[in-house]
Amino acid sequence: MKFIRKGDTLKEFSVHHELMDKKYNNHPRTAGRLMTDKIPRVPVYATVEDTEKYLMDNIEMFDSVNYIYAVDEHHRLKGIVSIKELFRCCNKDMPVSQIMTTNIFSVRPSMSRERAAYGALNHEIKAVPVVDKEGVFLGAITSDKILSILHKEMQDDLLKLGGIKHADIGVKSAF
Repeated sequence: MKFIRKGDTLKEFSVHHELMDKKYNNHPRTAGRLMTDKIPRVPVYATVEDTEKYLMDNIEMFDSVNYIYAVDEHHRLKGIVSIKELFRCCNKDMPVSQIMTTNIFSVRPSMSRERAAYGALNHEIKAVPVVDKEGVFLGAITSDKILSILHKEMQDDLLKLGGIKHADIGVKSAF
């Protein structure tokens, strides 16, 4: 794993994490299967101005930009900054570590996708960060995936209430 050094540019840093491999997405009903690593992550020392420029210059490489994930030199998740907080910040020389939220709800790649989605609802967040047991940031489950999980779970629950055991019978959504 490449360590972050203070001289690294955000573009160099944003190379997708090498831990995103088959071992985290081998079971279809886990958080690891649904996460993406194509989300903005910056070192905690990055300034607001550098982070804004990084986002504007590289927007096409991200699946979601609801949050910017701040990590330390060992890629451990340390905080989250919403896109709104970032662009509202008046002091552009301030490091993101001063505006980030550090009380973070996160999940492990092996957690069930349902628990991850319900956790997002309970914590009122748009995306759920996924970390390994050492706290290394692997990616996030985006809002569209969370909504898809919740829709599927609701559909399964309704079918069970109706006495239908398997939802794999080709029921199409009306939505």
